[in-house]
Amino acid sequence: MYRLNELSVVISGAGQGIQAVEQLLSGTVKDSSLYVFATKEYVSRVRGGNNSTSLRISCTAVYANIDRIDLLLVLNENAIQRHRWRMTPSTVVLGEERFVRDEPNRVVVGFSKIAEGFDNRIYANSVATGVLANIQEQLAASRDNKTCIAYRWLEIRSEV
Repeated sequence: MYRLNELSVVISGAGQGIQAVEQLLSGTVKDSSLYVFATKEYVSRVRGGNNSTSLRISCTAVYANIDRIDLLLVLNENAIQRHRWRMTPSTVVLGEERFVRDEPNRVVVGFSKIAEGFDNRIYANSVATGVLANIQEQLAASRDNKTCIAYRWLEIRSEV
């Protein structure tokens, strides 16, 4: 069930710079006069762990994380399995084809391929940041129009 004034975003990977993506996105959210609550999860990567960061974006102040994921940004093959329990039928999964191919609400973005255009796949997280910033910009416009964030998310998610 959506709370009509918030959006839950999870960025998940291991060694792909997810904290950089979270910091940039959090900054743009705050600059848009929206509220954000961010949490980080660090798992032992030696054992094949998968790190993640969660952002709860809202029109009103928020003081805790929530379990539901509205948008899951996948940066490696273990991310979906790790967060499956938090996903709902309406969760949108954004990532490379090889990571999201079996998801019903997938948005395929070739982060690595686009980054190769800048001569280095290491910039894939920067490409992901750009995609998320575009989504955030569209959501921020909903703040000006007094439209609830989640309602606006339902409108734009097919355009992502």
